[in-house]
Amino acid sequence: MVAKQPIERAACKPRIGPLDPQIVARLLNLRPLKALPPELIPSGSNRPPIMWQGYPVNQTIILPFATEHNLVDRDEQGEILWLSTWEKSWEMLDGEFERRAELAQVWEVDGGVLWVVQSNYNMVDPTKTPVPPEMWQVVGKRLGYKNPPKWYLDMGYGIYPDDDPYGTAVWGC
Repeated sequence: MVAKQPIERAACKPRIGPLDPQIVARLLNLRPLKALPPELIPSGSNRPPIMWQGYPVNQTIILPFATEHNLVDRDEQGEILWLSTWEKSWEMLDGEFERRAELAQVWEVDGGVLWVVQSNYNMVDPTKTPVPPEMWQVVGKRLGYKNPPKWYLDMGYGIYPDDDPYGTAVWGC
């Protein structure tokens, strides 16, 4: 009997091409996950789409935070200038930490982004470290979240059908 070789998880590299349409349909029906199932954890033989763990942030969530901290910019007509309001809010959210979190677009956050703790590929890569709990707990609390961050499906990589005009990539090992 031959011993199994350990999987070199840090060797994940992108591969080009869409996922099977049936897999795409199942993935798009996902709701944010509390825990990542084994099928979505990359390995030598498993190449799932990118999943992000984090907190959703859209205008509904950021406006109370920005208002409370006097970060809302408005034009002469009183309309909110969202770009500068978002920038000021991110600076305040990440500002007290040396590390900055990534932002990702995911399917389940309409009109916003995900404040990212880690991806499923980063979690198996020993050269990557997730956002430390003391940071995501503070940011989550500031945004009004009481629970740990959940897992969300990336909007851009490898879930489109064969006729995808963008030619997106699926990350894999």
